[in-house]
Amino acid sequence: MALFSLAGCTRQENRDAARETREAGREVKEEAKEAGREIKDGSKDAAYKAGQAAHKLADETKAAAKVVGRKIDNAAKDVKRGWEDAKKDGK
Repeated sequence: MALFSLAGCTRQENRDAARETREAGREVKEEAKEAGREIKDGSKDAAYKAGQAAHKLADETKAAAKVVGRKIDNAAKDVKRGWEDAKKDGK
């Protein structure tokens, strides 16, 4: 008992300090959980936006590829017609 009296802490003060420490720990834990949820939600939003942009880019690329494909087909037809015309003129 002499040791406690020298330190100036009673049992009640020790209990109060322990309780406050536990409460502070719980608050920190809850704040950390909330921060984790916010980060997770933010990353979902970012992933969604990135996916949306990638999908849009894929659609635009697909449309551009169709246009290029049509132009190549038309050019190939022109070449074939020119070849056939040259073949007729050569005879």
